[in-house]
Amino acid sequence: MSGDISQIFSTGIALIGGLGLGSLLTTYLKDRFDRKHFKYREKLNVYAGYLEALQNSVINTNEETKQKVVYWQLRMRLISPRKIDEIAYEFYKKDRVQDFTSLRDEIVHEMKRDLGRSI
Repeated sequence: MSGDISQIFSTGIALIGGLGLGSLLTTYLKDRFDRKHFKYREKLNVYAGYLEALQNSVINTNEETKQKVVYWQLRMRLISPRKIDEIAYEFYKKDRVQDFTSLRDEIVHEMKRDLGRSI
């Protein structure tokens, strides 16, 4: 009878411990998912803001639109891979519309790749 009680006691402790580890694992996985999702949303927001500011700077070349491009580029520099930052810098060196279109297509492609890796 003493063996039965110790076996029941051991089983009970194992169940309680299993439930505790399960909830810790669930909390860890949820936190990890939330962080990845936040990073994805932030990158998407920054990339969209940058592209919009860039397009506006082509349409309207005043100082305010240029400053918005700089603002979004600085935010993008914090979260994007080096390749995207290098392409963004190329926009300052190019003047022709033809170059703008090819660079825009290249940066959009790299942004999509980066967002695909974020999730």
